[in-house]
Amino acid sequence: MTVQDSETVAGANADAPTNNVRPASGASDYIMNFMLGYDSVSGIHAASIVYNIFGERLYVAGRNESFDLYEQPFQSLDVTYTWYPAEQFVVKLKVQNLLDEHIEITRADVPVFSEKPGMALAASVKYDF
Repeated sequence: MTVQDSETVAGANADAPTNNVRPASGASDYIMNFMLGYDSVSGIHAASIVYNIFGERLYVAGRNESFDLYEQPFQSLDVTYTWYPAEQFVVKLKVQNLLDEHIEITRADVPVFSEKPGMALAASVKYDF
């Protein structure tokens, strides 16, 4: 987990910022990553569950008295399973964004952009010869 406090101060040559003092662009007050992994004793199976979340962060600083844009917190939960049936053969399954979260950008607490990337499922087979 990371907890931080950031601040950007506009200089004399800044191009009409709405706020002379604001958070650093793209910096959240907190970021948390949690991973739980499993590797079988035989080495044939491996799995992981990964959870990520970040706090609100400045997306675009306002200019000429327009409000700043903020990206709202986003949580993701991903699961990966890998099977090693032979030394040169690997099968992997991965599911991303199991919580089916959406991305949201707000201006003065009013949503101005929203996107739902959806869940993703990937499967791969690799054979080295």
